[in-house]
Amino acid sequence: MDEWEAAQMYLLGVLPPLARPGFVRYSWFEDHFWIQPALAEEAPMTQEEVERYARGFLMFLLGTTIFADRANTVPLCLLSALVDVTRILCYDWGGAALATLYGYMSLSSRCNGQLLGGYWRAWELWVYAYFPRLVPMPDVETPLGVPFS
Repeated sequence: MDEWEAAQMYLLGVLPPLARPGFVRYSWFEDHFWIQPALAEEAPMTQEEVERYARGFLMFLLGTTIFADRANTVPLCLLSALVDVTRILCYDWGGAALATLYGYMSLSSRCNGQLLGGYWRAWELWVYAYFPRLVPMPDVETPLGVPFS
């Protein structure tokens, strides 16, 4: 665990407070990485500071979209994917999102999970595809060129 805390210090610059073991509230990332340090100070940011800021922003972004849960937390294991910021585009984020969604769906279907999570828009589109009576009808007709989802 000492090495994990040292990795968090290196990757984020601070130790985030844990909401539960291995998870941090995404609001902490929003509060801590909201203002760019270069705007607050006159000295330009170093490359290391830019990467820390990018990791914090990406943790917030990933925690509120594809790895979202109802506890509003972000798993710290995502930091391992953000060690080398230049390699982030090479990862299969769609596959990770789908695996997360399937994991939550599996737990929910067996009544084992206490949290519902994953990319919630996929849940919404699945319901609309299989239960068309639940699809909201627009009050005003929109042109056919505009997508609904």
